[in-house]
Amino acid sequence: MLAIGGLVFVGCGTGYSERESGMSLGMGIFLSSLIVGPVVLIIGTKDRWNWKKIIFWPFAGLIVIVLGLWIYNIIEQRPKLQTSFWDIPLGATEGDVKFLRGAPRAKDQDEWEYVFQGAFSKQWDSIYRVGFANGKVWLIAYLPGPNTTYGPRLQGVDIGDSLEKITQKFGSPSGFSVTKDELSRVFSFSKYQVAFELKENRVIGYSVFDSKIATGVRYKEAAHWNEFSLSARQWEWKQDINGDGRVTLTDLDGWFKWLFYYPGDWLVYYFIEGKGDRKTAEFFELTAASYGGWGSFFVSLVAWWSLFAGLAESLNELGKDADKFKIQVHKWREWYRTKLKRS
Repeated sequence: MLAIGGLVFVGCGTGYSERESGMSLGMGIFLSSLIVGPVVLIIGTKDRWNWKKIIFWPFAGLIVIVLGLWIYNIIEQRPKLQTSFWDIPLGATEGDVKFLRGAPRAKDQDEWEYVFQGAFSKQWDSIYRVGFANGKVWLIAYLPGPNTTYGPRLQGVDIGDSLEKITQKFGSPSGFSVTKDELSRVFSFSKYQVAFELKENRVIGYSVFDSKIATGVRYKEAAHWNEFSLSARQWEWKQDINGDGRVTLTDLDGWFKWLFYYPGDWLVYYFIEGKGDRKTAEFFELTAASYGGWGSFFVSLVAWWSLFAGLAESLNELGKDADKFKIQVHKWREWYRTKLKRS
């Protein structure tokens, strides 16, 4: 019994030691054969086989595949111009939207609403809003339900993501709008025709808009967090011009654009808001997207050039007048000195 017990004890102890070391004798032989086998094969066939090519080409092919996958991933992650969302292309007619998505749950002027309810919940799960301008789609917005923590990703951005993640991908926003209670903000990126709504620095909804119709989206005048309208120019100057909650070097570009485009944008506003001749606005195809556009650029360039040219001319005239005044003062001084000498 003692012998048996001793054998059992030793056997258990040996097994424990093997598990402790993480490698059995069979595993050691197998791994050794993986190393020794190829070495023996190379030594035995080095006179007949070109091992340099045999090793090089598979290794080179693996590098090319890995490099190709890496480049593809970089290209895939780059921001793109968004021209559709929820299988609805921007510019689609009302008939196209009905054909693609059916009749809406509700209509409000130029906005259709599609409400989806969860299978086991009475609360709404998500809402898609489709906005129309002149009978064509200019906005497609996704709004998650109160218990929804994810949605159909928009270029890799999902519900709950931060503003930092968005700006790392798309850069600085072209504009932003704030609710009256200042709890929510919607950031527009007109270059890519996307907009993201955030609350507590987390994405709570996103939209795709037509940059030919608007420069972005903004909250309606008396809006709740999920009601958008065509974006207008930001007329009020702010230090945090891009709305990221910080004043940094990236705001400098926004300050310059805000000031430079002011004259041209004011002229656009004068015509499209009905204060000027509407026919002129229609002829030049002026819309909310014209703010900061090429037309505004040339008007602003002429305005600022005229201003600085006028200031330069005025300073030049003032300089001439100052020189004339100096000459006159010098004459008075000489006359006075001459008169004092005579007296």
